[in-house]
Amino acid sequence: MTGRRDHHPGEPAPVSGVYRLFNVLGTRTQIQTHIERGSPLPDAPRGFGWQLERPADGLARTDKPGVTDRKAQTQVPRMANRGDQRGA
Repeated sequence: MTGRRDHHPGEPAPVSGVYRLFNVLGTRTQIQTHIERGSPLPDAPRGFGWQLERPADGLARTDKPGVTDRKAQTQVPRMANRGDQRGA
């Protein structure tokens, strides 16, 4: 896990690019999203964090939001709410 820089949910993205969600143990999840610099990172369950996978300058101009972007917008908040209901 050394060398990895986690960003907390709601924190402004330091650079534009593709961010991946990591769980409490530091394992990659299948959820990733494209975030513009300065935009807040999406909600996530307690202990989860976002990591920059690819800076925007490494993306092709034809990249469009895909299924993973929709997952980050719908699935992650549901996971966070579920954790709150359990009293975690």
